[in-house]
Amino acid sequence: MTVKEVLELNPATADVFRRMGMHCLGCPSATAESVAGAARTHGLDIEMLLQELNSVDLGDMSDETRADALPEGAIVQRDKQHFAIVPHIPGGLVDPATLRRIADVAEKYNCAAIKLTTAQRIALVGFSKEDVPKVWEELGMKPGAANGNRVRNIKFCPGTAFCKRADQDAIGLGLELDRRYHGMELPSQMKMAVSGCPRKCTDAGTVDIGVVGTPKGYTLMVGGSGGIKPRLARVLADGLDRERVLVTIDRVLDYYRAHAERNERLGHFLVRVGFDAFREAVMCE
Repeated sequence: MTVKEVLELNPATADVFRRMGMHCLGCPSATAESVAGAARTHGLDIEMLLQELNSVDLGDMSDETRADALPEGAIVQRDKQHFAIVPHIPGGLVDPATLRRIADVAEKYNCAAIKLTTAQRIALVGFSKEDVPKVWEELGMKPGAANGNRVRNIKFCPGTAFCKRADQDAIGLGLELDRRYHGMELPSQMKMAVSGCPRKCTDAGTVDIGVVGTPKGYTLMVGGSGGIKPRLARVLADGLDRERVLVTIDRVLDYYRAHAERNERLGHFLVRVGFDAFREAVMCE
């Protein structure tokens, strides 16, 4: 059972998590983790934690715990006192007015740093807890899915809209993938990318789901990842048109969501179930 499921069953258990140093409330990464996994992360005895959780009467969390919860869309920083936020900017496409608003709000609330990330996001770092809700209100933007077991920001290149080397559209397809899937909860984190040509400027060969444009259509790749042990994605299908790409990704996500274990990345899932069996399941007509 995940921390989120425990909190939904009995909100009063939030007081136990907080008392034991587990400030899980409001943290997408923490609430999606299993209770046993959270206990290991914090160096706690799982049996003791379960005993404490089971002893709590059904009810609401205390005002102290509610006040201690992470602000919505905030990521606690190393000093445990300040927070970063990541507005949702699909594919990193942004207009001058939005950039001016971001700069004005960052300056007004003494933002310590503005970071352009490799995930085509803009991270605003160093806000106080009290300022985070005000920052979001003045930005008028939604939080990006920067952590937790869900679909993260979907990367895409300029594609045929701008790039002389592109073979296929990347912006239109990337925006559609973002509209459909950004923030979708899954068994583990999920990264997607669209490249308009085989050069893969958006690292489409090392993400969970990568779409690569070629002169003959799109190639769909699955199971890649970066991190400590990088994994190259495998080709699931090629020569696809846009609609076929979308239909196949729908099937991939449906099958993965139905059969993957908690915190099992798509690449590890493919190893466990077998790539050929997976391909047969999602590519059947």
